[in-house]
Amino acid sequence: MYGVMFGGAGFGGLSLTEEDLQHGRYTLEPVVRAVEAAMAANRFRRGDAWLVAHQRWIALHGLVTLELGGLLGPPYEG
Repeated sequence: MYGVMFGGAGFGGLSLTEEDLQHGRYTLEPVVRAVEAAMAANRFRRGDAWLVAHQRWIALHGLVTLELGGLLGPPYEG
């Protein structure tokens, strides 16, 4: 299902509506709240929490995509 959720695979011709896409965007809110908390605790530099959350989301899912594709080599492979 990861490939379906993050663009690596199709799902039987299913296409999402704009409403579907808007609903899915709310899934980033917990990440934004965590970034805001980290900024408030001086663990992250203060800035645009939404931007930082997007950057962390992208980096993590990019890493998972590489791992699932067998593209990480030593010493990074799982």
